[in-house]
Amino acid sequence: MKPTLSEQIPLLDFFLPGLAPVLSSVWPLLTSAPSIGRLLCICGLLLLIGKYASEYLGKLLETYFTSTIEVSYYNEAYDMLISWVRSQPFARSAHTSLATVDLKSSKSGNANKKPLHYSPWNGRFYFRHKHRLFVFKHHRSQGAFGHIREEASISYFGRNPSVLRELLDECRLHYLGLVKNKTCVFEHQAEEWKPSKSRSKRDISTVVLNKELKKMLLDDASEFLNPATQTWYSTRGIHHQRGYIFYGPPGTGKSSFAFSIAGHFDLDIYVLNIPTLNNHTLKTLFTELPRHCVVLLEDVDAVGLKRTVSSNKDVGQSISPPQTPAAKTVSLSTLLNVLD
Repeated sequence: MKPTLSEQIPLLDFFLPGLAPVLSSVWPLLTSAPSIGRLLCICGLLLLIGKYASEYLGKLLETYFTSTIEVSYYNEAYDMLISWVRSQPFARSAHTSLATVDLKSSKSGNANKKPLHYSPWNGRFYFRHKHRLFVFKHHRSQGAFGHIREEASISYFGRNPSVLRELLDECRLHYLGLVKNKTCVFEHQAEEWKPSKSRSKRDISTVVLNKELKKMLLDDASEFLNPATQTWYSTRGIHHQRGYIFYGPPGTGKSSFAFSIAGHFDLDIYVLNIPTLNNHTLKTLFTELPRHCVVLLEDVDAVGLKRTVSSNKDVGQSISPPQTPAAKTVSLSTLLNVLD
């Protein structure tokens, strides 16, 4: 029995898995085709081998000779890395890019409205930074339950992980410069928090509210954020958190005051729309909150209730989508438990 090509060249099949059967198929053409056909087959085969070899060697180098840090799409570190990459020269010369609208920009004017940003996309992108060679990978993959998610990572040709940590710290400082004097707003996507936008800090003096009441709230929040107060809570086993209820018709400044408090104390704000949540999602989102932040609970009076849309609803007021029979709402007991 005539041996196949894969049996004759096991070394090639070892280094380039799956290539030997292809060679076995085209081998008769290489040995019996006319000279021109043979030349075309050889050129195509060399290109195929080159592609396989480059991909294999690239993965081999990245596996055994590089250090890598993966960045989760739902973590703010993802925005830090992507915003830094967009500012680098290699991003502007990438052959494949992902275009996005910058919703965090606060520039005014038609020329600067909704500016576009481009980041390298769907592949490996090599670049040099501070005389070192790095690889940036950015692509989309299918996660659990069929959800599509973006993935990004940064690799360094070397075995010292501190180099990557220094680079990510540079990304962090670059990102902090972009959001300086701004309030970062986080919204929930399923059971994860995701930075959605940043807005200029609103001076608390611009919020129309009784001066004495405003001063009382600010003094109370300032005392609460004092490290000594946190120690007092900790030694007594009390959960360190403070809650305020703002009640009034739409447009009376409830959310604006919450944003101004976040800006005054340089805190991020996490927005929860109660009618869109269920008990499990609410508890999961609260466990993912940072230690110091402002949580804005919208439509908290809708807990455990089914709202009907009023015919005289104010123009511009947001209307939550109706709950389907299968949808679960947040119960009052669950809300009280997460706030306790």
